[in-house]
Amino acid sequence: MVLSSVAKSCLFLSSYLPLWAILILFHWTNWGLWLTIPFAALIGGLAGLAILRHWVGTGSTERITVASVMRQDSDSVAYIVTYILPFLTLAVTSAPEAAGIVGLFLTIMLVYVSSDMLYVNPVLAALKWRAYSIHTARGSELVLITRRRLIRENSVIDAVRLADVVWWERDRRPSGDMDQDSGS
Repeated sequence: MVLSSVAKSCLFLSSYLPLWAILILFHWTNWGLWLTIPFAALIGGLAGLAILRHWVGTGSTERITVASVMRQDSDSVAYIVTYILPFLTLAVTSAPEAAGIVGLFLTIMLVYVSSDMLYVNPVLAALKWRAYSIHTARGSELVLITRRRLIRENSVIDAVRLADVVWWERDRRPSGDMDQDSGS
């Protein structure tokens, strides 16, 4: 599935939106041309999130019957401390330093995407999206991104597939209503 890599990369870039904004604010005057890197990543992350939301809004949904569920996004604080805070003290003054930082960032991206850590995303959390690990009635395991605060066993959910194991529930509020299992 082509969208799989695109979707995972978009989720990864969006998870770093706070970092890009902070780096731009911290180093506005002293990074010069190097500032284009976090600025481009900020724009890329925002665009990626917009692309995903568009895909979810227009993609066809499939029904998922929940056999068991576990919340997965509680690791966001550990993610921020481990992967975002170290970048805040960077002082890029040369091309080799910039290349090293980009290499480190790409390595983190590879680990993030290949290990399906897509649910660890502080931006999604700030927008009240939650991630759950779900075992379906058919025996599959998947990650569901949803606004629901609670998912009960045997619930039936309509979601759009973004990747092999990543699904996003379409926002179910066309008329402003959501059922009792969902967040607002």
